[in-house]
Amino acid sequence: MKKYKEASVKVVSELICDRCGLHVVKGDDEYSEFICIEHYCGYGSILEDGKLMCIDICQHCFVDSFNENLRLSELSQSH
Repeated sequence: MKKYKEASVKVVSELICDRCGLHVVKGDDEYSEFICIEHYCGYGSILEDGKLMCIDICQHCFVDSFNENLRLSELSQSH
């Protein structure tokens, strides 16, 4: 038996690139290729200890920004 209760949940319906402003909605091919990073800054961080750093960036801007430093491999060889 399953019991249910009513719940209110927020879901992401659109992503906007923090670099170029590209808007994509859930279901677009670009939506699943966005890079979304959340990182809690630790002791000694130049971004301030305890702050949450967030960035949502499209795949094009990600490659433009980090192309020289990217390491690509087949999924089975990534570990």
